[in-house]
Amino acid sequence: MPTALPALNLIAEPGRRRATLDTAREIQRRGFAGISVSSSFGNMSQSVGLALATERIAFATAIGCHLSRVGSEIIGIVHVASAHLR
Repeated sequence: MPTALPALNLIAEPGRRRATLDTAREIQRRGFAGISVSSSFGNMSQSVGLALATERIAFATAIGCHLSRVGSEIIGIVHVASAHLR
């Protein structure tokens, strides 16, 4: 029986989002357990990008609520990403 692959941490640097999403698709194709998004460059937008770019891989991030964010905006983002949440 093959060994299960671990989850990976994926950080999108500014200007490299397209390459990061391509990497996420490859991580999914190879059968890794999931993707963790831990970046200081926009975890929520990266999570939405992952949700739209992949089909089935689980991903996680830690977010802080900022006063500049409108509650409905955060709810909309979570709704887009909810297909991947467990």
